Amino acid sequence: MITERDQLQPSYTNLIKERDQLQTSYNSIITERDQLQTNYNSIITERDQLQTSYNSIITERDQLQTSYNSIITERDQLQTSYNSIVTERDQLQTSYTNLIKERDQLRTKYTNLTTEKQLQFKIQQTAKEELQSRYNTMRNQMDLLQRERNGLQQKLNDIYTNNARGWLYFRSSFYYISAEKKNWDDSRQYCRERGADLVIINSREEQEFLANVVGSIKGIIAWIGLTDRHTEGRWKWVDGSALITGYWGDGEPNDTGEEDCVEFYPVNKKWNDRQCSATDQWICEKSAA
Repeated sequence: MITERDQLQPSYTNLIKERDQLQTSYNSIITERDQLQTNYNSIITERDQLQTSYNSIITERDQLQTSYNSIITERDQLQTSYNSIVTERDQLQTSYTNLIKERDQLRTKYTNLTTEKQLQFKIQQTAKEELQSRYNTMRNQMDLLQRERNGLQQKLNDIYTNNARGWLYFRSSFYYISAEKKNWDDSRQYCRERGADLVIINSREEQEFLANVVGSIKGIIAWIGLTDRHTEGRWKWVDGSALITGYWGDGEPNDTGEEDCVEFYPVNKKWNDRQCSATDQWICEKSAA
């Protein structure tokens, strides 16, 4: 009996060891299983989080798509408005073409829809400002033309009115040739009472005009607005300006007997100095402005 027990004892000890080893392996497997379960749970959790993130991204994508569609619609509306403005400004076709070229060049540099929207706004704003500028320019030109027209109409009315009163028009001035005779001072006074003065002859053309007009009246000799009564030999016009070019007759002026005033002989288109107290017809002049 003892012998058999002793024989079984090693087997029993081996079984115990094998059992312990199996128990250790079992425990290791259980630990590994628990770790795998934990990892599995972590992966499940991470998967759920990724699913949530994915869903959020899908939602955000849909919102972005909606915003994109809204921007596209708004851009199309702006394009329609732009085309309407272009249709209404035929007279600015050249400027419009330049703006379209600029818009196309800028479009190639920007693919972002927001940038394109800003570009459309800039093009429209530039077109509006240019249209406003052109409109203001045309308005100013129209106002200027209207003022010029009114001025010309006023001049025509003045010409008609003065012609009816015996005044003749020549190069922005009206001329009146008297029918009666007065001395130089009274002749000048007559002119001044009518907003004029004795004529000042500033050019060869004016001299010829007066010679032709006055010369048509037989035997006329007329006072003009030239005198040296303040300083002998220094001839001045009635506006105080000095004589530059004179059309004196032969030997004139000769100052025979204090001849300080000037009369005009249309027959020979010459001037003569004469006493201011003498009586002649006279020529008045006033501006047509």
